[in-house]
Amino acid sequence: MGDSEPRRVRVSMEVVVEVHDPVALEKYALDSIDACTFATDDGDNETARQQERALVMGDAAQAVSWIADPYAAISDDAGVEATESSHNAVELDSDHLPITDTDIPDFATQFPACTCNKDSCAGCSGLQLTPRTASVLWSSCQLRADLAYEDVIVFGDEPSGRRRFSDVSLTWVA
Repeated sequence: MGDSEPRRVRVSMEVVVEVHDPVALEKYALDSIDACTFATDDGDNETARQQERALVMGDAAQAVSWIADPYAAISDDAGVEATESSHNAVELDSDHLPITDTDIPDFATQFPACTCNKDSCAGCSGLQLTPRTASVLWSSCQLRADLAYEDVIVFGDEPSGRRRFSDVSLTWVA
């Protein structure tokens, strides 16, 4: 290795934090925001500060995200330097599943299933998109969009070599 080009290693971590005192957490995050200097294009440091404060107030996940320090996980004393990081915080329910604000479409209303089984019916003759199929397609597209977004974050404008959309094959069986 010696004087050659430095090697890069991606470290993935997951930490579940239990918030016992949300008031203390919010106060700590707000104090941290107040102590921070923001770099903005227009030099309006106070507007940026107020926007960050508004995100943290009343949202424990945003407060934890604000105070999380991914760079503290790697010691510079070990001959390594953390050069990039990303993190997010999502509130979990009692089963450790993410609590999301994502509104799931009502596929049963959008794609009502016709069960008359008449050949002359425009609703059920031929191809019919069922609510279940619409939900699966929606979930699959969300996953692919998230993966593509992650590729943009990781690779920027450079080609990743991954095929996110061209390898999708859909087979319809009547």
